[in-house]
Amino acid sequence: MDTVFTHFEHDPVDPNSIADNNITDFIEDRAGHIWIGTGQNGVSFNSFVKPKFISIRYDQENEWGLKSDKIYSITTQSDGMMWASTGFGIEMLSSDGIREYEYEKSALGVNYVLDLEILNDEYLWAASDQGVLRINTMTDEIIRFSDEDSLPNSRRLSDKLVHDILPVNDGTLWLGTGSGVVIIDTTTLSTTNFSSDLIARVLTQDSEGNIWLGTEKNGVYKISSSMLNDVKKGKDFELEGHVFDPKHPSGLSSSQITCIAQDRGGSIWVGTNGGLNKYQNETDNFIHYFVEDGLPSNYITGIAVDKNNGLWISSKKGISYYNQTDSTFTNYSLADGIGNIDFHRHSYTQSSDGNIYFGGPMGITKVNPEDIQYNDYQPPCIITRIKKTSFDDEVLEIFAATKKSVAQTDSNIPMLSIDHRVKSFTIDFVALNYHKTVKNQYRYKLVPFDRDWVESSGLRFASYNNLGRKSYTFMVQGSNDDGLWSTPAKLTVKFIPHPLLSYWAFGIYAVFAVVGIYVFMRYRMHKQKYELEEERRIKELDQAREFQMSLIPQTPPDHPDYDIALHMKTSTEVGGDYYDFFPQEDGSMYVVCGDATGHGLNAGMMVSITKAGLYGSNFDTPASTTTRLNQTIKAIDLGTTRMSLNMTKFNNGSFDFTSAGMPPAYLYRDKTGEVDEILVPGLPLGSMKKADFDLHSFPLESNDALVLISDGLPECVNHEGEMLDYDAVKECIESNGNKSAEGIIDSLIDLGDEWMSGLMNDDDITLVVIKKK
Repeated sequence: MDTVFTHFEHDPVDPNSIADNNITDFIEDRAGHIWIGTGQNGVSFNSFVKPKFISIRYDQENEWGLKSDKIYSITTQSDGMMWASTGFGIEMLSSDGIREYEYEKSALGVNYVLDLEILNDEYLWAASDQGVLRINTMTDEIIRFSDEDSLPNSRRLSDKLVHDILPVNDGTLWLGTGSGVVIIDTTTLSTTNFSSDLIARVLTQDSEGNIWLGTEKNGVYKISSSMLNDVKKGKDFELEGHVFDPKHPSGLSSSQITCIAQDRGGSIWVGTNGGLNKYQNETDNFIHYFVEDGLPSNYITGIAVDKNNGLWISSKKGISYYNQTDSTFTNYSLADGIGNIDFHRHSYTQSSDGNIYFGGPMGITKVNPEDIQYNDYQPPCIITRIKKTSFDDEVLEIFAATKKSVAQTDSNIPMLSIDHRVKSFTIDFVALNYHKTVKNQYRYKLVPFDRDWVESSGLRFASYNNLGRKSYTFMVQGSNDDGLWSTPAKLTVKFIPHPLLSYWAFGIYAVFAVVGIYVFMRYRMHKQKYELEEERRIKELDQAREFQMSLIPQTPPDHPDYDIALHMKTSTEVGGDYYDFFPQEDGSMYVVCGDATGHGLNAGMMVSITKAGLYGSNFDTPASTTTRLNQTIKAIDLGTTRMSLNMTKFNNGSFDFTSAGMPPAYLYRDKTGEVDEILVPGLPLGSMKKADFDLHSFPLESNDALVLISDGLPECVNHEGEMLDYDAVKECIESNGNKSAEGIIDSLIDLGDEWMSGLMNDDDITLVVIKKK
């Protein structure tokens, strides 16, 4: 076997050469890479993994290289030589970028060349902003086709801006222009113009002879091969098109077409500024591919198909390879050796020897899929550091994950102990691949916490918190720059419980539990006795409340002269509020509203006595009737229980009013919209046997209203313990007195509910409204 020596030396103009010719040491690592120590300029790293891409760039020191980095279009000859339209003009280059010939754009009479096609390795056709040129590369003869009046009609174009050139298998050239399509007969050099409002940017002919036309903003169109003979003769043709339609999710993803290609299976691929589209001929729909599917960018600029039917796709964010067998994208960036991140649209070609060229603002990127060498080194992935953090976000411990710092389990897997103080922990790791480390990828999972691998891309740590008392196995894998994954590195994570949650602590808890159960049973027996007593008391209160409610009318009387409404909201305990109506034969009506002091049985008895006394009364005047009722209550003597009472006699157009210790009544005057407070002094019934009660008379006009209340509403309290007060009641009546009797009642109810905001009232709330019709 022959021995081959390769000489390496420092080159000041080559940043990729070794740093210094003074070599002090070198070593080969386990991946086969060479690390070279130099005397003055540090360490150099050399990898024998062949670059996947070759970048052909402008270099001012290279007089035989590109004259401009800006590459607009590329085409190749059968011998592998390529022609590139650049910022300089048109340059002929070898496959490794050595310039053989050039045409300066000023000599060509154009500002820039947008597309190139070489026919028979002799005639170079150039699409430009000034028409299309046919250049005889053997003689440098140039024939121009444009919209200039000086040209013969046979070489006139409808639009001088030519975007694309397509050699068709019938011997014609199709031009995509800013105003439609132009066909050139390459034998007679005559043109046929098909003008339209379509900006034709891309032209491709498929294996069946159909021509696909991509436009700037009107989508993609198909011209059937059966029509080409008629088109060649100048006959108009119809287009079958697809445009972006947001209502058609299976249609084209964007109407701006950047490139079109057919793969070896016959499928048509359409690149746009909004994703990659695969045409489905059976359904006349498209399958879409976007960034979320793996593309580096949704702006596609070129599509080339290799011998294995893989797609090499240039974009605005690098190059991507799409493997149609397993439907995966592999993306390449500057770290992989490509010369551009942003590629020009439709600036790509493929040579007969398999080389694929992509052009952009920073030169040409060359790749040959058959020659790509992948990094087959499977890097070990190791855990480098562990950090524990407390519940107060205090760092408890940081240590390197070595065999000395992490205990070993029986299976020789390192073990990490996490005690009760630890809220979270972070595990750092690294894959020992030093070739294009920026492309190393990582994934990890904590079994059984994570169901699937967590893809962390280039992040080299994983954090977990609040996991509980289980034990887990942490696994992590790293990949090299070509996606070859390492075997998983493993770490057992064992949680040590708090001393109060240990096994011996649970034994003590069991003793306390037995004692607790005994104490609980005793408590429960006492509680049951209390609940039975409370149930009996509540039952008696309910019966008393039912009795109380049976003593008062449930509906107001139907009176021809008055609109009457009433409301009572009982408190948590049985109160002593009372109201009643006593219509008289002469058309008058007595209305009584009272409130017995206290709660419970005595209050209920007082209401019963009051009602019985009233039903036995002859109702001569409110004052005399109140006096007799007072004497009756005093004679029965219920101790300190008293009865406050308002008694009103309604005549036609007036009312007589007397009061025995009740809150004020309110008289709403409809004419003025004002409210008069009627407060008549007097002792509650049952206070003194010989008490006198004053009688007052008031006029009552149409729509006037008298409001009788107990003290429950004005004295109800809110959450701050503040009383509503009588002024608020008066203001509410004044604001709502023009409403019906029921409307006034509703307003007062809303006032109380809003004030108490969900609290129960401590005293009965009674409201009676009599409004003159």
